[in-house]
Amino acid sequence: MKVLVVNHNRSEDKCISALTNDSSIELIRLGYPKAAKSTISAEKLDSRKLEIDRVNATDPDDVAKAAAGMDCVVDMAEPWMSPYVKQGAMQANVSYINPKDDYGFWQQFKEGKRRLQSAPCIASPEKKSFRHRKHI
Repeated sequence: MKVLVVNHNRSEDKCISALTNDSSIELIRLGYPKAAKSTISAEKLDSRKLEIDRVNATDPDDVAKAAAGMDCVVDMAEPWMSPYVKQGAMQANVSYINPKDDYGFWQQFKEGKRRLQSAPCIASPEKKSFRHRKHI
């Protein structure tokens, strides 16, 4: 699985670490804002899985371009940017996950107790809307 993480910030280093430790994830592309410097230390993580890109989270076309070839977009942007990130993911025809939708899941994911594919709220390109998996 290939994952684009949009607008990663220092507070989510544990989530990035959990993504790198997930054996089903082969590539993590970190999409930072155009003007931002990388806050993540690639040597602390599995740098073979990690690449850094510049992504404008408020431009769905830019998000779609960065998401090309990915399987999933994980939205760690500010909440007001999320509609643009989701639209970009749908344009790129990839799944969209917003960690802010279920804090409990992400806590368990960071601890290695859950897998990304079992995220409770995910938008798929087929439905273009959220499927809630909490009760499945």
